[in-house]
Amino acid sequence: MDISEAIGFVQYYGNTPAIDFLEDASLKTKDQVNVLLCGTSDIRHILLSLHNICLDEAWQNKELNVYFHEENKENIARALLLFHILNMTEVPFRERVESFCDIYGNCLVRERSAEFISDMSKELDRLLTDEDKSKLQIKKLLNFSQFKYKDRDDLCEIFKSWEKSAPFNMLELRDQRLRYHYKERYDFRENMCDWDYQMGLKDDAPVIHWVHYRDWRQTGVAFEYRFSTHIVANKTMGSYVQGKKKTTRESCLVRGFWGDIVNSPYLGFGIETDIEPEKTSLFRVEGMQQRYTAWVVTEFNLNAYLYKLDKFEDYHYVDEEPKKKEDQTDAKQDKKDKSKEKKEEEEKKVDDKKEEEIPQTNTNAKAITDGKTENPKWNISQPVMKVFDRIKFKMYPTVEEPDKFVKKAGLKNKFDVVVLGIPHIAYLKKPEFLNLSKDDTIFYIEKPQYFVTVKREERVKMSDNIKKLALGLNLKEKSFDKTHHFKFTK
Repeated sequence: MDISEAIGFVQYYGNTPAIDFLEDASLKTKDQVNVLLCGTSDIRHILLSLHNICLDEAWQNKELNVYFHEENKENIARALLLFHILNMTEVPFRERVESFCDIYGNCLVRERSAEFISDMSKELDRLLTDEDKSKLQIKKLLNFSQFKYKDRDDLCEIFKSWEKSAPFNMLELRDQRLRYHYKERYDFRENMCDWDYQMGLKDDAPVIHWVHYRDWRQTGVAFEYRFSTHIVANKTMGSYVQGKKKTTRESCLVRGFWGDIVNSPYLGFGIETDIEPEKTSLFRVEGMQQRYTAWVVTEFNLNAYLYKLDKFEDYHYVDEEPKKKEDQTDAKQDKKDKSKEKKEEEEKKVDDKKEEEIPQTNTNAKAITDGKTENPKWNISQPVMKVFDRIKFKMYPTVEEPDKFVKKAGLKNKFDVVVLGIPHIAYLKKPEFLNLSKDDTIFYIEKPQYFVTVKREERVKMSDNIKKLALGLNLKEKSFDKTHHFKFTK
């Protein structure tokens, strides 16, 4: 089975947990730090790294330039949208986290999220075409100097495809991917999901619950909240790939859903945290079962990042422990004795309350229509998170083919840190890749540790091959406390 049938051609989210690419103490001595994120798919590494340095005096007023390089322009577009959501500081933390997760990992989103995507597509288009008129405050944190005019035009076309009027049938397109992947086993796909989970994921990421993983494999929805319904296509997951016409075999671009259908969105934020005491409590096992799930860990990590970056306060999950058996036993008898008295008192109060209740006259008529809550328009010109007042941060989105990118004269001897994702591992086969780095550059290289459909022995072999490629460039391996990434220096 071709692995591309499962993981697709566009990686919309990371397949490993986030790493702190600024953890090396040698970086604190530099006035300016330039970082290259190459094929990392999302902004998880940026969030964790900023979270860890935001209160460090050594990083205050220091320049941090992050070059976000992707071959797929759709990932650039999604990164801009998600970065803006997190910087909507007038929106409650919970709503920001829920909207982020909805757009980040769900193929089908809430109607509210779909409207937001459509509205933001126009603002993001304006950010590229007429930055001075853009109301988005994240423009202060972005620099598009690496973009050519053609790249800007392509990105604007992507934003236009997010509009509400643009057709995109996610259910049909994703089902086509599933049928092509499962083939004659399509009717038994739940059994196939079970096999992949038990043999390829459970031992490596037990915090991902089987039910959540199965539901995501079947529906494409990883994060659900309360009574919301996910029925609208997430158009940010639409993309183009090279194809051929069936009749003439001429080359053409084919629009569809080309994302991952086996490796879940929980991997990026939901299977690991370095914050104590949650590092212990959220991964506690009770009765041979994980007490919490990757869903909870994802929400905790995102909330922790936002609280620290915006309020400079630590965020901790409220762990509600069940009452001890002896306390419950002591309380049972008292509850039984008082139950009759409470019922009688409540029945008497019901009639009194009905008489005393007065209908509210100050109901907001605009907020309620036919019993449905209207989605409020979010203010798009909100101030960014406070961390960016302490750290001089700039993100440079870049889109370039590998052969051209490694030879760019303006990037020669540029980067202090390089993070290389699985989609861009081929860079290690190009000696010119080292021209982008300095003499003391630190390299973090992603491993295929959580590829569900790849046997563990094969994953080890793939990791060994990646290590050989790095050593072939005369890089020196360094100890690193994360098993899902290599660390090298020159």
